[in-house]
Amino acid sequence: MVNKPPIINVCGKSIIPRVVVSQREHKTYVYDNNGKLIKSFPNATGKKSTPTTPGIRKITGIEQYPYTGATGTKRKQNPNDYGPFVITNNIIDPNTGKHKITGEFLHGTSHPESIGNYASGGCVRHNNKIIPELVKLVEPGDFVFIQP
Repeated sequence: MVNKPPIINVCGKSIIPRVVVSQREHKTYVYDNNGKLIKSFPNATGKKSTPTTPGIRKITGIEQYPYTGATGTKRKQNPNDYGPFVITNNIIDPNTGKHKITGEFLHGTSHPESIGNYASGGCVRHNNKIIPELVKLVEPGDFVFIQP
């Protein structure tokens, strides 16, 4: 259990990430602005052939089904696979602060049996019953740290 979040550095500034994803523990931890643990949720991360990329991310948006802004994407073509919400994010270069678009999101899943495993195509999956609660605890601009 990650009681205190790791401090991350972006462009020389120390930041407490709002969300920490532990791939080893298959848990997503959410913290308040002071680093106090609010809640943890079980997750599934990338399988060996399509691993979840570790590192620093920044939440760019929260999309709700039917994902009208996802034209031409897998979540538009197969929305049931992504559950009721998708938390979009960009990878952040900690040295420059530059954003890089990623297709790896935090979202729900139509495969609840995958939770607790390395099972996704790189995204961080959560049970459809808890993703609405997670969405209420985060907002665009929050930092996410994906641990290996």
